[in-house]
Amino acid sequence: MYMNIRYNGPGLSDYYSHNRFKYSHFYPSERLALELVAPGPTTTILDIGCACGGLGLALNEQFGCWQYTGLEIHAHAAELGGHLVERFGGRVIAGDVLEGATLLEPARTFDLVVSLSALDWNEQIRENIRAAWKYVVEGGVLLMTMRLHPHICLEKIIDSCQSTTPSLGGGSELAPYIIMSVPKAVHFAKSLGATQVDVFGYWGSPSATARTSVKECIFAAAVLRKGLGGNQHTKFVVHSPPSLVEQVRSIQTKNDR
Repeated sequence: MYMNIRYNGPGLSDYYSHNRFKYSHFYPSERLALELVAPGPTTTILDIGCACGGLGLALNEQFGCWQYTGLEIHAHAAELGGHLVERFGGRVIAGDVLEGATLLEPARTFDLVVSLSALDWNEQIRENIRAAWKYVVEGGVLLMTMRLHPHICLEKIIDSCQSTTPSLGGGSELAPYIIMSVPKAVHFAKSLGATQVDVFGYWGSPSATARTSVKECIFAAAVLRKGLGGNQHTKFVVHSPPSLVEQVRSIQTKNDR
Protein backbone atom coordinates (compact mmCIF):
# COMPACT_ATOMS: atom_id res chain seq x y z
CA MET A 1 0.00 0.00 0.00
CA TYR A 2 1.30 3.44 -0.91
CA MET A 3 1.90 5.87 1.96
CA ASN A 4 3.05 9.46 2.08
CA ILE A 5 5.83 11.05 4.12
CA ARG A 6 4.48 12.09 7.53
CA TYR A 7 5.96 15.51 8.13
CA ASN A 8 6.43 16.60 11.74
CA GLY A 9 8.85 19.54 11.70
CA PRO A 10 7.69 22.41 13.96
CA GLY A 11 8.29 25.08 11.32
CA LEU A 12 5.33 24.00 9.20
CA SER A 13 2.69 24.46 11.88
CA ASP A 14 4.38 27.64 13.16
CA TYR A 15 4.21 29.21 9.70
CA TYR A 16 0.71 28.16 8.64
CA SER A 17 -0.88 29.09 11.95
CA HIS A 18 -0.01 32.72 11.12
CA ASN A 19 -0.04 32.85 7.29
CA ARG A 20 -2.35 32.10 4.36
CA PHE A 21 -5.58 32.41 6.32
CA LYS A 22 -7.07 35.50 4.61
CA TYR A 23 -8.35 35.45 1.03
CA SER A 24 -5.89 38.20 0.06
CA HIS A 25 -2.99 35.97 1.20
CA PHE A 26 -3.53 33.54 -1.68
CA TYR A 27 -1.84 33.85 -5.08
CA PRO A 28 -3.74 35.56 -7.92
CA SER A 29 -3.86 32.27 -9.88
CA GLU A 30 -5.38 30.49 -6.85
CA ARG A 31 -7.98 33.24 -6.39
CA LEU A 32 -8.90 33.18 -10.09
CA ALA A 33 -9.41 29.42 -9.91
CA LEU A 34 -11.55 29.74 -6.77
CA GLU A 35 -13.61 32.52 -8.32
CA LEU A 36 -14.24 30.34 -11.37
CA VAL A 37 -15.61 27.62 -9.08
CA ALA A 38 -17.53 30.21 -7.01
CA PRO A 39 -18.23 28.12 -3.89
CA GLY A 40 -20.96 29.22 -1.51
CA PRO A 41 -22.62 28.41 1.82
CA THR A 42 -24.10 25.15 0.49
CA THR A 43 -20.81 23.92 -1.04
CA THR A 44 -19.29 20.92 0.74
CA ILE A 45 -15.50 21.21 0.78
CA LEU A 46 -12.61 18.82 1.41
CA ASP A 47 -9.21 20.55 1.72
CA ILE A 48 -6.38 18.03 1.36
CA GLY A 49 -3.09 19.10 2.92
CA CYS A 50 -4.88 21.94 4.68
CA ALA A 51 -2.05 22.72 7.15
CA CYS A 52 -3.76 24.83 9.85
CA GLY A 53 -7.02 25.27 7.93
CA GLY A 54 -6.19 28.71 6.56
CA LEU A 55 -8.07 28.12 3.32
CA GLY A 56 -11.17 27.23 5.30
CA LEU A 57 -10.99 30.58 7.10
CA ALA A 58 -10.43 32.39 3.79
CA LEU A 59 -13.36 30.66 2.05
CA ASN A 60 -15.62 31.42 4.98
CA GLU A 61 -14.54 35.07 4.85
CA GLN A 62 -14.87 35.48 1.08
CA PHE A 63 -17.70 33.15 0.06
CA GLY A 64 -19.53 32.31 3.30
CA CYS A 65 -18.49 28.64 3.10
CA TRP A 66 -18.85 26.68 6.33
CA GLN A 67 -19.21 23.01 5.31
CA TYR A 68 -15.45 22.56 5.42
CA THR A 69 -13.37 19.48 6.20
CA GLY A 70 -9.58 19.69 6.25
CA LEU A 71 -7.25 16.69 6.01
CA GLU A 72 -3.64 17.21 7.12
CA ILE A 73 -0.79 14.72 7.49
CA HIS A 74 1.14 16.93 9.96
CA ALA A 75 -0.49 16.05 13.30
CA HIS A 76 0.31 19.28 15.15
CA ALA A 77 -0.81 21.48 12.26
CA ALA A 78 -4.06 19.51 12.09
CA GLU A 79 -4.62 20.02 15.82
CA LEU A 80 -4.10 23.79 15.52
CA GLY A 81 -6.28 23.91 12.42
CA GLY A 82 -9.13 22.14 14.14
CA HIS A 83 -9.28 24.86 16.79
CA LEU A 84 -9.12 27.65 14.17
CA VAL A 85 -11.90 26.42 11.87
CA GLU A 86 -14.29 25.29 14.59
CA ARG A 87 -15.26 28.95 15.02
CA PHE A 88 -17.42 28.68 11.87
CA GLY A 89 -18.29 24.99 12.16
CA GLY A 90 -15.42 23.47 10.17
CA ARG A 91 -13.22 20.56 11.19
CA VAL A 92 -9.71 19.26 10.50
CA ILE A 93 -8.74 15.58 10.56
CA ALA A 94 -5.15 14.38 10.98
CA GLY A 95 -4.13 11.79 8.40
CA ASP A 96 -2.87 10.81 4.96
CA VAL A 97 -5.12 11.19 1.91
CA LEU A 98 -4.09 7.66 0.94
CA GLU A 99 -5.78 6.34 4.07
CA GLY A 100 -8.72 8.71 3.72
CA ALA A 101 -11.26 5.89 3.44
CA THR A 102 -10.56 5.02 7.08
CA LEU A 103 -10.68 8.65 8.22
CA LEU A 104 -13.72 10.02 6.42
CA GLU A 105 -17.26 8.70 6.27
CA PRO A 106 -17.59 5.72 3.89
CA ALA A 107 -18.52 6.75 0.33
CA ARG A 108 -18.44 10.44 1.32
CA THR A 109 -18.02 12.84 -1.60
CA PHE A 110 -17.69 16.62 -1.77
CA ASP A 111 -18.73 19.36 -4.20
CA LEU A 112 -15.23 20.86 -4.09
CA VAL A 113 -12.03 19.00 -3.28
CA VAL A 114 -9.13 21.42 -3.10
CA SER A 115 -5.42 20.97 -2.50
CA LEU A 116 -3.00 23.88 -2.67
CA SER A 117 0.72 23.03 -2.62
CA ALA A 118 0.07 19.64 -1.04
CA LEU A 119 -0.61 16.75 -3.43
CA ASP A 120 2.75 17.39 -5.10
CA TRP A 121 4.65 17.59 -1.80
CA ASN A 122 4.89 13.81 -1.67
CA GLU A 123 6.32 11.34 -4.19
CA GLN A 124 3.00 9.53 -4.57
CA ILE A 125 1.58 12.38 -6.66
CA ARG A 126 -0.45 10.23 -9.04
CA GLU A 127 -1.89 8.12 -6.21
CA ASN A 128 -2.62 11.30 -4.24
CA ILE A 129 -4.51 12.88 -7.14
CA ARG A 130 -6.47 9.68 -7.80
CA ALA A 131 -7.40 9.50 -4.12
CA ALA A 132 -8.51 13.14 -4.15
CA TRP A 133 -10.53 12.56 -7.34
CA LYS A 134 -12.51 9.77 -5.67
CA TYR A 135 -13.85 12.28 -3.16
CA VAL A 136 -15.25 14.58 -5.87
CA VAL A 137 -18.99 14.15 -6.36
CA GLU A 138 -20.21 13.71 -9.96
CA GLY A 139 -20.65 17.22 -11.27
CA GLY A 140 -18.11 18.49 -8.73
CA VAL A 141 -14.60 19.93 -8.95
CA LEU A 142 -11.02 19.14 -7.97
CA LEU A 143 -8.96 22.33 -7.63
CA MET A 144 -5.25 21.73 -7.22
CA THR A 145 -1.94 23.45 -7.77
CA MET A 146 1.17 21.95 -9.30
CA ARG A 147 4.40 22.87 -11.05
CA LEU A 148 4.71 22.21 -14.79
CA HIS A 149 7.49 22.28 -17.38
CA PRO A 150 7.25 21.94 -21.18
CA HIS A 151 9.16 18.65 -21.20
CA ILE A 152 11.06 17.98 -17.93
CA CYS A 153 9.48 15.69 -15.33
CA LEU A 154 10.98 15.40 -11.82
CA GLU A 155 8.98 13.24 -9.42
CA LYS A 156 11.52 11.84 -6.94
CA ILE A 157 12.83 13.57 -3.83
CA ILE A 158 16.37 12.55 -4.79
CA ASP A 159 16.05 14.61 -8.00
CA SER A 160 14.12 17.63 -6.75
CA CYS A 161 13.33 18.65 -3.17
CA GLN A 162 12.63 21.58 -0.87
CA SER A 163 12.49 22.34 2.82
CA THR A 164 8.98 22.09 4.27
CA THR A 165 9.51 25.59 5.68
CA PRO A 166 11.08 27.57 2.79
CA SER A 167 9.52 30.80 4.07
CA LEU A 168 11.58 30.46 7.24
CA GLY A 169 14.84 30.10 5.34
CA GLY A 170 14.69 26.33 5.03
CA GLY A 171 15.10 23.50 7.49
CA SER A 172 16.31 19.92 7.64
CA GLU A 173 12.90 18.36 6.88
CA LEU A 174 12.62 17.90 3.11
CA ALA A 175 9.69 17.34 0.77
CA PRO A 176 9.70 16.38 -2.92
CA TYR A 177 9.60 19.42 -5.21
CA ILE A 178 7.69 17.75 -8.00
CA ILE A 179 7.63 19.23 -11.48
CA MET A 180 5.48 17.42 -14.06
CA SER A 181 5.88 17.79 -17.80
CA VAL A 182 2.93 19.31 -19.66
CA PRO A 183 2.37 16.20 -21.86
CA LYS A 184 2.25 13.92 -18.80
CA ALA A 185 -0.08 16.30 -16.97
CA VAL A 186 -2.45 16.45 -19.95
CA HIS A 187 -2.42 12.66 -20.32
CA PHE A 188 -3.05 12.17 -16.60
CA ALA A 189 -6.00 14.59 -16.56
CA LYS A 190 -7.54 12.64 -19.44
CA SER A 191 -6.95 9.33 -17.64
CA LEU A 192 -8.98 10.60 -14.67
CA GLY A 193 -11.93 11.25 -16.96
CA ALA A 194 -12.12 15.00 -16.27
CA THR A 195 -14.61 16.58 -18.66
CA GLN A 196 -12.99 20.00 -18.53
CA VAL A 197 -9.73 21.36 -17.13
CA ASP A 198 -9.29 25.11 -16.61
CA VAL A 199 -5.73 26.25 -15.91
CA PHE A 200 -4.46 29.51 -14.45
CA GLY A 201 -0.76 30.09 -13.90
CA TYR A 202 2.46 31.99 -14.37
CA TRP A 203 6.13 31.38 -15.12
CA GLY A 204 8.50 31.73 -12.18
CA SER A 205 11.76 30.60 -10.63
CA PRO A 206 11.76 27.80 -8.05
CA SER A 207 12.06 28.74 -4.40
CA ALA A 208 15.55 29.75 -3.32
CA THR A 209 15.57 26.75 -0.96
CA ALA A 210 14.56 24.24 -3.66
CA ARG A 211 17.23 21.81 -4.86
CA THR A 212 16.22 21.21 -8.46
CA SER A 213 17.79 21.31 -11.91
CA VAL A 214 14.93 23.37 -13.36
CA LYS A 215 15.61 27.10 -13.56
CA GLU A 216 12.04 28.15 -14.38
CA CYS A 217 8.66 26.44 -14.38
CA ILE A 218 4.94 27.13 -14.58
CA PHE A 219 3.11 27.45 -11.29
CA ALA A 220 -0.39 26.29 -12.22
CA ALA A 221 -3.77 26.19 -10.52
CA ALA A 222 -6.03 23.68 -12.26
CA VAL A 223 -9.78 23.19 -11.97
CA LEU A 224 -10.77 19.65 -13.02
CA ARG A 225 -14.48 19.01 -13.47
CA LYS A 226 -15.97 15.57 -12.96
CA GLY A 227 -18.81 15.15 -15.43
CA LEU A 228 -21.90 13.05 -14.98
CA GLY A 229 -21.89 9.59 -16.47
CA GLY A 230 -18.22 8.67 -16.43
CA ASN A 231 -15.40 9.28 -18.92
CA GLN A 232 -15.92 11.78 -21.68
CA HIS A 233 -13.73 13.84 -24.00
CA THR A 234 -11.56 16.20 -21.93
CA LYS A 235 -11.70 19.88 -22.88
CA PHE A 236 -8.74 22.03 -21.84
CA VAL A 237 -9.20 25.76 -21.28
CA VAL A 238 -5.86 27.41 -20.52
CA HIS A 239 -6.25 30.99 -19.30
CA SER A 240 -2.54 31.69 -18.81
CA PRO A 241 0.35 31.81 -19.51
CA PRO A 242 0.25 32.08 -23.34
CA SER A 243 3.13 29.61 -23.78
CA LEU A 244 1.16 26.95 -21.91
CA VAL A 245 -1.84 27.59 -24.16
CA GLU A 246 0.32 26.80 -27.19
CA GLN A 247 1.80 23.67 -25.60
CA VAL A 248 -1.63 22.23 -24.75
CA ARG A 249 -2.98 23.16 -28.18
CA SER A 250 -0.03 21.37 -29.82
CA ILE A 251 -0.65 18.23 -27.73
CA GLN A 252 -4.35 18.24 -28.57
CA THR A 253 -3.59 18.67 -32.29
CA LYS A 254 -1.25 15.66 -32.24
CA ASN A 255 -3.82 13.55 -30.36
CA ASP A 256 -6.58 14.48 -32.80
CA ARG A 257 -4.62 13.29 -35.84
